[in-house]
Amino acid sequence: MSKTAQKLLTVQNLSVDFKTPERVFHAVKDVSFNIAEGQTVALVGESGSGKSVSALSIMQLLPYPLASHSAKSSILFNGEELVGKKDDFMRHIRGSQIGMIFQEPMSALNPLHTIEKQIGEVLRLHQKMNDTQTSTRVKELLDMVQLPMMKQRLNAYPHELSGGQRQRVMIAMALANDPELLIADEPTTALDVTVQAEILELLEELQQELNMAMLMITHDLSIVEKFADHVCVMKDGELVEQDQTSKIFTTPNHIYSKRLLGALPKGKPQTPKSDAQNVMAGENIKVHFPTQKSFFGKVTKWVKAVDGIDIEIKIGHTLGVVGESGSGKSTLGYALLRLLNGQGNIIFDGQDISRFTRKQMTPLRSDIQIVFQDPFSALSPRMSVASIIGEGLKVHRPDLNTKGRDDLVVESLKNVHLDPDTRHRYPHEFSGGQRQRIAIARAMVLHPKFVVLDEPTSALDVSVQVEIIDLLRELQTKHNLAYLFISHDLRVIRAMAHDLIIMKQGKVVESGKAEDIFQNPQAEYTKTLLEAALNLKTQKAA
Repeated sequence: MSKTAQKLLTVQNLSVDFKTPERVFHAVKDVSFNIAEGQTVALVGESGSGKSVSALSIMQLLPYPLASHSAKSSILFNGEELVGKKDDFMRHIRGSQIGMIFQEPMSALNPLHTIEKQIGEVLRLHQKMNDTQTSTRVKELLDMVQLPMMKQRLNAYPHELSGGQRQRVMIAMALANDPELLIADEPTTALDVTVQAEILELLEELQQELNMAMLMITHDLSIVEKFADHVCVMKDGELVEQDQTSKIFTTPNHIYSKRLLGALPKGKPQTPKSDAQNVMAGENIKVHFPTQKSFFGKVTKWVKAVDGIDIEIKIGHTLGVVGESGSGKSTLGYALLRLLNGQGNIIFDGQDISRFTRKQMTPLRSDIQIVFQDPFSALSPRMSVASIIGEGLKVHRPDLNTKGRDDLVVESLKNVHLDPDTRHRYPHEFSGGQRQRIAIARAMVLHPKFVVLDEPTSALDVSVQVEIIDLLRELQTKHNLAYLFISHDLRVIRAMAHDLIIMKQGKVVESGKAEDIFQNPQAEYTKTLLEAALNLKTQKAA
């Protein structure tokens, strides 16, 4: 960024209130910051800190009049006040002078319109282009966002694209009219680690090429450190600290900034017993899904989600399973739990369960548990916490009376560091991290021997991730548990796994001791993953 760059955006004393039937919620409180031409400013903070609400205020996209700004609130863009402007005026600003990339492209793109129509709509609306001009510009934009292959697929719909391709289409729409300011709201959260790196590098290249200012909203501090010039730290609707990126990362002043910076997964799993026995083993595990049949019903095409994998997991050990979306990680976990049918031998606790019926598997379910990725959707909203945790006890411990079940529920909540007095509340009354602790308590109440952890931290803020990792390591040591830990976050895996397998398109491309792979990866694909996930520490050039 040039030292003589002019202020493009000035946010002064921004406050946002939301009126509900019960009360007024103060979402943003007296926030002020500036963005200059060509500058990247990062708004960082955990869920509920007010980051996205602040960004939507700039675009005047809040649900007015339920949302309102204080009389002191001011947002100047090129010297023009935006607060309180009518929709007619803001339509000329949105998509033309200020572009926005939303967090989840699948929900932000219209599922009923083709890619060409969605990108073209922005051009027709703001530049009044005809069909020929629009088509030419759409192809230029696809080249710009490095999607040249999509020029032959202009009639494709969003669901026919990968996550990375959808995000690039969103970027093309946001940049269609060469905006002066781009707002990127968690632009990489839903993407695989290698795609994240590609999207961020693309945004940086386009910013330099177009001399565009950027407001980046994220909770990923490794991204901020590499790409932002200036950082604004938000907590509970307030701006608690702001400064140059280098100063924030080297000498943060506010205690919350220090906590955020110290919240990256650290440490290593405790060394388990060297003579530990296998508790779960898979031999030549295959899970193939039919995708196409002939006229006579014979399957002619298969998706080989898991294609001939061997694994061993010992008592007290964690096997990390890493790979991008579609690599077969979760499918492998479900196959080992016999939640999906597959081929191969599955040996649990010394017995072959490969061909067990559902009835035969039922007694084993107390020893084999799973914790899912999204705790909110995994917990029934109609059941209390006590009922959720105690449900498995009714099936597997019919000898227990009501008090006996309640005692075990209380013990399980204490094990995950939750107040047992909260057991009569419902999932929506808890934070994301607390809900994940409830999901873990539900699995642990049955004292299992083997637990599949399917992306258990990916939906959580970074500081909460650290708490859950510490909790899982504590429970593993206390109960001598074996984990299959599925994740695409290699920083989390490094803190949890003793052994590691890297998956790609249903196959294992590399396996071994976790630390050996992190220190000296052999496969090119592993090197690419490690570089994308762990090599985000290079400071942005001045």
